[in-house]
This record gives sequence, structure tokens and C-alpha cells, in this order.
Amino acid sequence: MHARIQGKGYLSPAQEMVLDKKLRKLDRIAEGVEDLTVYVRECSPARCELEMRVLVKGTPLFARASSKTFEQGVDVVLDAIVRQLKSHRDRTIGK
Repeated sequence: MHARIQGKGYLSPAQEMVLDKKLRKLDRIAEGVEDLTVYVRECSPARCELEMRVLVKGTPLFARASSKTFEQGVDVVLDAIVRQLKSHRDRTIGK
């Protein structure tokens, strides 16, 4: 799965590697993902704001997180997207 990262100027190479590693988690449950975009709104030593938009079979899923560290923000936003993906998968299986 390929992810687009916008606002990349805020991220260090180490942060990009952390994000890439954590996004691989979605590969296991990401059936039907058409588009994945990560928006880095702000990433400073004291605050990090991230947004993630996933398009799954025409249905947009969105999550936003704000935290003190980049790693925590990535974890929070990914957990929210994973919950939404599982819920979406369960709804579509029931149809």
C-alpha cells in the first residue's frame, strides 16, 4: 500500500521511517483501500497534529490526533482508522 504524506517538510527522516513502519499495520486489514493520505499539520518538539484520510471502496474514513510526541500521535490516529476499517468491513460483510 502506498501512502501520500502531505506536510512532509515537518518530518525528520527518522519520523518518516516510524510512520512508514506503523502504516504497514494497515496492510493486514486494509482490503479495498483505494487511497491513503497522511496530513502532518504541525510537528514540533512540544506538539504534533496529524490527520489521516483513507478511501475504502468509495467510503472516506477520517481521523485526527493531537499529542505531545509524533509517535503517540501516529498511534492514536492509526488506532482510530483501524477501528473504522474494522467497523466498515463488518458493515459491508453484513450486506
